[in-house]
Amino acid sequence: MTTALSEQLPDRPVVPRSAQMADFLRLQIGYLPHERLLALYVDERLHLLSIEKVWEGSLGAAPLDVRQIVLHGLRVGASGILLVHNHPSGNPQPSTADLQVTQRLRGIVEHLDMFLLDHLIIARDQVASIEHFWREARFAGETG
Repeated sequence: MTTALSEQLPDRPVVPRSAQMADFLRLQIGYLPHERLLALYVDERLHLLSIEKVWEGSLGAAPLDVRQIVLHGLRVGASGILLVHNHPSGNPQPSTADLQVTQRLRGIVEHLDMFLLDHLIIARDQVASIEHFWREARFAGETG
């Protein structure tokens, strides 16, 4: 099933919170016993160019090299990036480190005429969006 899903992804635009994408990501990293960060690179029409494993371990354990994420995007001619990582705890709530990495990457890629589609957190069967988290925080009058 994973192969069938991954073969279909390049044929359609990448929609971060679509059922197809959620199924694919849950199968890839949803139940891993450790954190894994993936970067999905898309072209201007949101078609998938590349999926790269960026990090393995704990995002809070060592600084994430955002430059490598951006450099790979430039190498493959990406217009946008979708970050995805899992929370083995099963809690999809973004951590402070998750929010900081997302904000930092968003600022960098905007200067390079790229965009950050979202940063998704997969926690077993749950999928959380940092962009959605920030929209909700702004709606509630909080900063984010």
